[in-house]
Amino acid sequence: MCVTEGRSVGLVSVDGGRYDVDVEQRVRRPVYWDEADSLVRRCSWFYRSDTDNRMIPYDEDFAARLEVWYSVAC
Repeated sequence: MCVTEGRSVGLVSVDGGRYDVDVEQRVRRPVYWDEADSLVRRCSWFYRSDTDNRMIPYDEDFAARLEVWYSVAC
């Protein structure tokens, strides 16, 4: 169970209720059909791919370090 702004968050319904996200485990699961679970990331920092111009999120540990570095620099 995750606590956000004083309330507990376990599962969060996403994509029109078709999937549930377990916030603590960072996993998205389908509600109405069988499908492999998919990973969910908390993303705050991104970089642009050299090959196809997509924005790709940094992993959470590196993003946390970037946040610290940014706050020191500003």
